[in-house]
Amino acid sequence: MDSTGNPKGPVTCEEMNYMDFSPSWSPDGKDVTFTRRRENQLNQLYKVNIETKSITKLTDSTGSNYNELTPAWSTDGNNIAVGSNIDGDFDIWLLDSNGGSYITNLTNSNTDIDGFPEFGE
Repeated sequence: MDSTGNPKGPVTCEEMNYMDFSPSWSPDGKDVTFTRRRENQLNQLYKVNIETKSITKLTDSTGSNYNELTPAWSTDGNNIAVGSNIDGDFDIWLLDSNGGSYITNLTNSNTDIDGFPEFGE
């Protein structure tokens, strides 16, 4: 929507074989990360530039059965925290916001299901 509340249209793919959800705005307002569920039912993290509508895939399952859910941007915009079960259980991982590479597992010290990360001010 624009600042007056009028719809501007979708910013992600309109194809029916995707489901996009869990959006998270970048601190500068230029990008939105989101989870995309594809036909194979794997949830992977993407980023879309609002101006150009160009979409960048940040994580890649490469055939593994893992999911990336509930992304949250760091306040400086350099990192994204995401719930992921890439290592077998759901932990919160820190990713590079530009390339999506995994930086570190933030909650590896427990076997609980971790998710819904948030950054403080």
